Amino acid sequence: MGIAIIILLSLAIILLIVSFFVSNNKAKEEERMEQFSVSFMEEIQGVQNQMRNLELDTEMLAKDAGVNIGSERDRKLRRDLLSLYKRGYSYEGIAKEKRMPQDEVESLLKPYVRSNGEGSKVVNGL
Repeated sequence: MGIAIIILLSLAIILLIVSFFVSNNKAKEEERMEQFSVSFMEEIQGVQNQMRNLELDTEMLAKDAGVNIGSERDRKLRRDLLSLYKRGYSYEGIAKEKRMPQDEVESLLKPYVRSNGEGSKVVNGL
């Protein structure tokens, strides 16, 4: 009976020591996760600030150049059309996708799309 009590007491002491190490590791892991979370939030805020600055720069450039950038809805439509075009959709496919006339799609994309001969000549004529 005395041996069982000694074994149980020593096992309790060992488990107590192990629990200190485990709780210390958990605290370290929680601290690391907190640091990761803070750094991630700082990066997100940095990206949001950069996006805000780009939007403001775009507005200033458009005003300086005298370009009418239109409403938010018009810009979104042009952005969607250009995105589809850059992904390889034809004018006809874009018109079907957006449910609008093909000639309207072409006229909206015309300022953003180069024709075959445009911009392809080399300065020295080579």
